[in-house]
Amino acid sequence: MPQMNFQQRILLVTSVLLLLLTQHTTNVFAGEATLSWDANGEADLAGYKVHYGTSSQNYSLLVDVGNVTTHTLTGLTNGVTYYFALTAYDTSSNESGFSTEVSKDIPGGDTTAPLLSAIEATNITETGIDITWSSDEAASSLVEYGTTTFDNTSTLGTTLVTNHLRALSDLTPNTTYQYRVVSSDAAGNTATSGNFTFTTDPAPDTTPPVLSNILAGNIGQNSATVTWDTDESATSLVEYGTTSGYGSSSALGSTLVTSHSRILSSLGSGTTYHYRVISSDAAGNTATSGNFTFTTDPAPDTTPPALSDVLADNIGQNSATVTWNTDESATSLVEYGTTSGYGSSSAPGSTLVTSHSRTLSSLSSGTTYHYRVISSDAEGNTATSGNFTFTSTAAPDIIPPVISNTKASSINPTETVITWLTDEAANSLVQYGTTTDYGSNSEPNSTPLTSHSRTLSNLTSNTIYQYRVVSSDAAGNTATSGNFTFTTTSVPDTIPPQLSNISANNLSDKTANIIWNTDEAATSLVEYGTTTEYGDSSQPGSTLVTTHNRLLSNLSSDATYHYRVISQDAAGNTRTSENFTFTTALAPDTTPPLLSGVSAENITDTLAIITWRSNESASSRVEYGTDPTSYGSSTPLSSTLVTEHQLILSNLSSTKDYYYRVISEDAAGNATTSDGFTFTTANAPDTTPPNLLNINVNNLTTTTASITWNTNESATGRVEFGETSAYGQITPPNQSLSFTHEIILDGLTPETLYHYRVESMDAAGNLRRSANQNFTTPSLPSDTTPPENIRDFTSSPGDQEITLEWQTPNDPDFVGVRIRFRDDRPPNNIDDGSHLTDLPGTPDTQGKFVHKDLKNGETYYYIAASYDAAGNVQEGITLSAKPSEDLSENKDESAGGGGCGIVLPRGGNTPGPGDAAGMLTMMGIMMFILLKKTLKTAMTSSVAK
Repeated sequence: MPQMNFQQRILLVTSVLLLLLTQHTTNVFAGEATLSWDANGEADLAGYKVHYGTSSQNYSLLVDVGNVTTHTLTGLTNGVTYYFALTAYDTSSNESGFSTEVSKDIPGGDTTAPLLSAIEATNITETGIDITWSSDEAASSLVEYGTTTFDNTSTLGTTLVTNHLRALSDLTPNTTYQYRVVSSDAAGNTATSGNFTFTTDPAPDTTPPVLSNILAGNIGQNSATVTWDTDESATSLVEYGTTSGYGSSSALGSTLVTSHSRILSSLGSGTTYHYRVISSDAAGNTATSGNFTFTTDPAPDTTPPALSDVLADNIGQNSATVTWNTDESATSLVEYGTTSGYGSSSAPGSTLVTSHSRTLSSLSSGTTYHYRVISSDAEGNTATSGNFTFTSTAAPDIIPPVISNTKASSINPTETVITWLTDEAANSLVQYGTTTDYGSNSEPNSTPLTSHSRTLSNLTSNTIYQYRVVSSDAAGNTATSGNFTFTTTSVPDTIPPQLSNISANNLSDKTANIIWNTDEAATSLVEYGTTTEYGDSSQPGSTLVTTHNRLLSNLSSDATYHYRVISQDAAGNTRTSENFTFTTALAPDTTPPLLSGVSAENITDTLAIITWRSNESASSRVEYGTDPTSYGSSTPLSSTLVTEHQLILSNLSSTKDYYYRVISEDAAGNATTSDGFTFTTANAPDTTPPNLLNINVNNLTTTTASITWNTNESATGRVEFGETSAYGQITPPNQSLSFTHEIILDGLTPETLYHYRVESMDAAGNLRRSANQNFTTPSLPSDTTPPENIRDFTSSPGDQEITLEWQTPNDPDFVGVRIRFRDDRPPNNIDDGSHLTDLPGTPDTQGKFVHKDLKNGETYYYIAASYDAAGNVQEGITLSAKPSEDLSENKDESAGGGGCGIVLPRGGNTPGPGDAAGMLTMMGIMMFILLKKTLKTAMTSSVAK
C-alpha cells in the first residue's frame, strides 16, 4: 500500500484520538456508529477510507468516504464488536498507513432512564450543603439549583454510582434555594427529579433593625397610634412630648415583630407632639429613628361634605362607573334606577376618601338610568346630590355560529364527504391533513347555509386524516370545530403480521404474562408446555390489536416452560414465532414489611410531610385526623414500591393536634400498620402589607407619565393622582401580582404640577399606600406632528403567549411604539383598551414584544402606534391573535446537543475505568447541560410580561 510521510500519518492518528475525546453519547443508535476526525492539512489531500471488520487488525470491509471528516456506518450487527481504522490518500493515489485502531461493541438498545429516589439535603450550613440521592442503576451525579431558576450546577460526578452525593458551596446565608438532581446512565439515558427546596442557615446578626414607614395614625383629640416597620423582628417603643426633648414614652412592646404599633393616650387636643421610635432585635442591636411630629384633632365636625364633579364614566353594556369629589374625607354610595325613584344602590364604600368611585353592574344594555351620590364624613354628616342620568351602550353581535353534527361519510380510498350543521347561516370550509397542523383546505363555499357539505378528494388510501370545519356568519364571527379523524379504506391485505418484542413478564409461581407486538392489528394466542411439543394453549384473544398480552395460569412453580406466539390479521394471514422459554418463580412472600423512623416534618399551618422507612420495597399510605382513634382521613395510596416513604398531608387546619399512622404493603400484598403518632400544625398567615420601594417617574411627556416602583413581595398596583394632594383620579388596579410595577398616566395637561401616590396589595389582602409625591409635565412643544407609523405589524401565537413584531419607520422623530389590547373586541383607537407597553426604539429597525400569561384559545385584539419625543402619537394599526397550546418550552430539549465523534450504540455495556466511552458519556452530559442553558437564555431574552 502506498505510504504518506510520517508527519501526515501522525496528524491522522491524532485526529482520530481527538475524535474519541469529543464523542457525544446522546447521539447513540443501536446498529450504527459515527466516526469523526480532524481534517489533514496537506494541500494535495484527496480523501479518506474507512476500514473495518469484526477482528482486530483484520479489516474485511472498506468504504471510500471522500474528502469529509465524518461518516456514519449503518447496518452493523447487534451483539458484535467492530474494529475501525482510517487511511488518507492524495491526488496521486498515494495512501497513508492505518490510523490508531478503535473498537466498539454493538449491543441491544437501553432506552430506560435511571429511577431516582431518596433525594435529601443534609449537612446544611450558612454557605454549603450536601445533596444525596439513589438511583436504581449506576449513573452520573449532577445538581441544578438556584433561588428562582436552576441557573447554577454542582460539579459533575462522572463516576457511575447508585448512591450519589454532590456538595454545593458558596451559597448565600438564610436563603431558600430550589434544586433538582440529574443522573445519566452509561447509555446516555437521563433522569431529572422534581423540584425540591432547602434554606441555608442565617449568618450571625450584628446589624440593628432598619426602620421604615414611620407614621402617626388614628389621631384623635386625646390619642394617636404610631406605626412603623422593621426589616427584622424587634421590640416596640415610642418616646414623645410637646418638644424634641420628648419626656414621655409608650408602654414597651417586648414581643419581637416586624410591623409595630404603639398607642399614645392622655394627649391634649389640638396639640403638636414630637416623637421618635426605638426597636431592638433579638441580638440586642438597637435602632432609633429621627424626630417626627403629629397634631391631635380639634373639636368635632358638624358640617356635611361638599359634593362636586359628579360624573358617570366607563359606560358599557352592563356597567358604568360613577365618580365625584368631596371637600373632606367621606364614605361613598350611589343610588340608581330607571326612574328618579332609583330602587337600587351600589356597594357602599366605607373607606373615607375625597375622590370617590362606585361601579354599577348588572345593568341592561341600551337603557337610561337615573342616579344620585351620597357621602358621609367621619362625624356622620351626610350630603346627597341632585338627580343625574346616563344611558348604557347597546350590545353588538359578537357570537360566532354554533357547529354541531360534524361527521365524515362516503369514505373510499381517495375521497370522503364532510358534513356539519350551524345554528345560523354561515359559509363552509374544511381544513385537513395527516397531522393536526392540517396543511390542506377544501374548496370553500361562500354561500350562507345552516347545513354544510364539502368533498375531500385526492386522498391517500389506508391513511388516518385529521380534520376540522370552519364557518363564519355575516358579521364575520368565525367558529372552528374541534379535531376529528377518518381513515381511508385500503387494498386487500395478503401479508401476515410481523412479530416483535416477544417476552415473558410478571412471572410468579403459578402464572406468566406473554407479551408481544405486531406491525398490524391481529389476534393473540400462545402455545406452551414443558417441551417443544407444547401441548397447552392460552385463552385465544380474538380482538385485533398490535400490543398483545396473554395470561398463562395453573403453572408449576420453579419449572422451565417452552412457548411460541401466534397472530392472525383481519385478512386471515397467520404468523407463528420461533420457540422461547421462561422459568416460573418460587413460592410467594408472606412476611409483611418492618416499619421504622416514622416522623412528621416541614410542618406549616396547612400541611405536613410524613416520612418513614421499610425494610423492603412497599407502597405508602397515611391515615390521619384530629380523632386519635378513628383518624377520619387518608392520603391516596402511593402504589410505587419504595423503602424510603414520603407523603404530604395538605388542607390541614392551623394550630391543631393531628393523629396519624402509616401503612405499607409489599409486592406480595403483605401489609403493616404502624402505631399512632401526633403533630401540631403551625399558626396562620401573613398580615404584613408590602413595602413600597424605588418610586420613580419615567418617560415624562407633555400628556403622559410612567410611574414605576418595586415591592418586597408579589402585589397588585395602582396610582392616585391629580393637581392637588387630594388627587381626584385613580387608575384601574393591575390585579396581576408582581414585584415590579408600572402604571401609565395619560391625558395629562402640559406644564402642570401633579401630585400622586402609589398603592399595592399583597395576596393576603394587606394594603400599603405611599406618601405624597409630585412631578411637573413639560411645556407644550411647537412640534405637533406625529412620526411615520410602524409597518409589517404581525403576530405569532405561542403557549399562553403571543409574540408581536413590526418594522419601525425610517423617521428621525420616531422614539417608540405604544401598544394597547382588549380581549372582548378590537380597540377603536390608540387610547382604547388596556395599556400593554410604551417600548422605546430606533428608526428603521425590527421591533418585538412578547405578551405572556394569556389563556390558550382566547382571541386578543391589539393596536400599535409610533410616537415621538414631543408626545405626538400616530393612528393605530390593529390585529388579533390566539395563543396556541401546541408549543412547549421543553419540546426539543431531548434532542442531541451537537458535536461529533464515534457514536456509540444506545444501551451498551457500562464503561469501566479507562474505557473512553465512560469519559465520553460524561462529557456528552456536560455538553447537553451547557446547550440547554444557552437555549433557555436565548429564548427568554427580550421577553416581557
